[in-house]
Amino acid sequence: MCVLLIETVGRAEPPKLSLDERFRQVRAHVGGTAKVSVGVEGEPAPAVTWYKDAAPLRARSNVVVDVGDSSTGIVMRRLTREDAGDYEVVAKNDWGTTKERFSVAVVGMCDVYFF
Repeated sequence: MCVLLIETVGRAEPPKLSLDERFRQVRAHVGGTAKVSVGVEGEPAPAVTWYKDAAPLRARSNVVVDVGDSSTGIVMRRLTREDAGDYEVVAKNDWGTTKERFSVAVVGMCDVYFF
């Protein structure tokens, strides 16, 4: 007699990020607000990490990162020149890693030109 045990396992799916093309290059004014939302999929739910200029995004009073079940986003208020740069969001689970990148340009009031 042969007994076959079958263990049911939940779905296994590598992470997937969805960034709308209009957010690839964000341009905002000094003192303004910039928001970027990224869709997140994967099973098990991926861990999400944010980076700015290739370094882990550090906490600042004007930058809020939200990670939910199906999306992650960043809101930057009272923008300064320090907020400009290249941003990356990375999603990782047991089945893989993926990333999306976008850039933020902060323009406006502080532009000084010498002739």
